[in-house]
Amino acid sequence: MVEAAFNDCMANHREFKKLIEDSEKPSYPGCVKIKLATLVRFYKFKASNALTNKAFIEFLAIMGEILPESHQLSSSTYEAGKTMAVLGMEYEKIHACPNDCILYQKEFNDATSCPTCNTSRWKLKKNSTEP
Repeated sequence: MVEAAFNDCMANHREFKKLIEDSEKPSYPGCVKIKLATLVRFYKFKASNALTNKAFIEFLAIMGEILPESHQLSSSTYEAGKTMAVLGMEYEKIHACPNDCILYQKEFNDATSCPTCNTSRWKLKKNSTEP
């Protein structure tokens, strides 16, 4: 994982240096768990429990209230996501038909409605027939 991050960070040495520092810092003073390992575990928790970004932000806020003020953990999904992206763990959002007919990828990447059920790909504005 570190080798992949190094290859991705060659253009920006500061990101890689910060990643190495995070792999050596404790989550908070006196803690045996490392900041980077804790962040990866938090993201695994987010993914395996299908937490929304809003729920994850609330989780991080609660953790921030519980931990000592000097903790080193991320306080936002954006900040945590930047670290995960450096590790090569970013994700790609793929739209799906609201009726679960298709995924809007490959040949359907530019489609605006489902070819199976003809449902619009986009949410409609209130009191409107346009997305």
